[in-house]
Amino acid sequence: MADAFWKNVDASLDRIGTATTVDEVIDSLNEHFEKSSGDAFFGGSGGDRQLYEALIDAGWTWSDAVYHFAAKDKAGKVLTYVEGDVYRGDQKPS
Repeated sequence: MADAFWKNVDASLDRIGTATTVDEVIDSLNEHFEKSSGDAFFGGSGGDRQLYEALIDAGWTWSDAVYHFAAKDKAGKVLTYVEGDVYRGDQKPS
Protein backbone atom coordinates (compact mmCIF):
# COMPACT_ATOMS: atom_id res chain seq x y z
CA MET A 1 0.00 0.00 0.00
CA ALA A 2 2.80 2.43 0.88
CA ASP A 3 4.51 1.69 -2.44
CA ALA A 4 1.33 2.62 -4.32
CA PHE A 5 1.11 5.88 -2.39
CA TRP A 6 4.66 6.93 -3.27
CA LYS A 7 4.22 5.85 -6.90
CA ASN A 8 1.20 8.17 -7.00
CA VAL A 9 3.27 10.99 -5.48
CA ASP A 10 6.00 10.43 -8.08
CA ALA A 11 3.45 10.34 -10.93
CA SER A 12 1.96 13.66 -9.81
CA LEU A 13 5.40 15.27 -9.49
CA ASP A 14 6.50 13.94 -12.89
CA ARG A 15 3.49 15.62 -14.49
CA ILE A 16 3.94 18.82 -12.48
CA GLY A 17 7.58 18.89 -13.59
CA THR A 18 6.32 19.87 -17.05
CA ALA A 19 3.43 22.10 -15.96
CA THR A 20 3.48 25.67 -17.21
CA THR A 21 0.32 27.05 -15.60
CA VAL A 22 -1.36 27.18 -12.20
CA ASP A 23 -4.37 25.33 -13.63
CA GLU A 24 -2.18 22.46 -14.87
CA VAL A 25 -0.67 22.04 -11.41
CA ILE A 26 -4.06 22.14 -9.67
CA ASP A 27 -5.63 19.75 -12.20
CA SER A 28 -2.76 17.29 -11.80
CA LEU A 29 -2.93 17.38 -8.01
CA ASN A 30 -6.71 16.86 -8.10
CA GLU A 31 -6.20 13.77 -10.28
CA HIS A 32 -3.81 12.27 -7.72
CA PHE A 33 -5.06 13.48 -4.31
CA GLU A 34 -8.30 14.39 -2.58
CA LYS A 35 -8.77 18.10 -1.86
CA SER A 36 -8.48 19.32 1.70
CA SER A 37 -9.29 22.99 2.29
CA GLY A 38 -7.60 24.50 -0.78
CA ASP A 39 -8.13 24.21 -4.53
CA ALA A 40 -5.93 21.10 -4.46
CA PHE A 41 -3.75 19.06 -2.10
CA PHE A 42 -0.25 17.58 -2.35
CA GLY A 43 -0.06 14.47 -0.22
CA GLY A 44 3.64 13.79 -0.57
CA SER A 45 5.07 16.16 2.01
CA GLY A 46 7.86 14.44 3.88
CA GLY A 47 8.92 12.29 0.95
CA ASP A 48 12.13 12.32 -1.06
CA ARG A 49 10.64 14.61 -3.73
CA GLN A 50 8.77 17.82 -3.04
CA LEU A 51 6.28 19.99 -4.92
CA TYR A 52 8.50 23.08 -4.85
CA GLU A 53 11.35 21.10 -6.45
CA ALA A 54 9.12 19.96 -9.32
CA LEU A 55 7.99 23.56 -9.86
CA ILE A 56 11.57 24.84 -9.86
CA ASP A 57 12.51 22.11 -12.37
CA ALA A 58 9.63 23.31 -14.58
CA GLY A 59 11.03 26.86 -14.53
CA TRP A 60 8.73 28.41 -11.92
CA THR A 61 9.93 31.00 -9.44
CA TRP A 62 9.04 30.71 -5.78
CA SER A 63 9.50 32.32 -2.41
CA ASP A 64 9.18 31.57 1.30
CA ALA A 65 9.78 28.14 2.89
CA VAL A 66 9.19 24.55 1.73
CA TYR A 67 6.06 24.25 3.89
CA HIS A 68 4.60 27.61 2.75
CA PHE A 69 5.42 29.24 -0.56
CA ALA A 70 4.01 31.12 -3.50
CA ALA A 71 5.08 30.05 -6.99
CA LYS A 72 4.62 32.04 -10.18
CA ASP A 73 4.18 30.50 -13.64
CA LYS A 74 5.61 32.05 -16.81
CA ALA A 75 2.38 34.00 -17.42
CA GLY A 76 2.64 35.60 -13.97
CA LYS A 77 -0.18 33.62 -12.34
CA VAL A 78 0.50 32.50 -8.79
CA LEU A 79 -0.32 29.48 -6.65
CA THR A 80 0.22 29.23 -2.91
CA TYR A 81 1.23 26.06 -1.02
CA VAL A 82 0.48 25.87 2.72
CA GLU A 83 1.43 22.56 4.38
CA GLY A 84 -0.08 20.44 1.59
CA ASP A 85 -3.00 22.65 0.56
CA VAL A 86 -2.64 24.39 -2.79
CA TYR A 87 -4.56 27.58 -3.58
CA ARG A 88 -4.97 29.70 -6.70
CA GLY A 89 -3.44 33.12 -6.19
CA ASP A 90 -1.16 34.57 -3.56
CA GLN A 91 -2.69 33.60 -0.21
CA LYS A 92 -1.00 35.46 2.59
CA PRO A 93 -1.54 34.07 6.10
CA SER A 94 -3.78 36.23 8.27
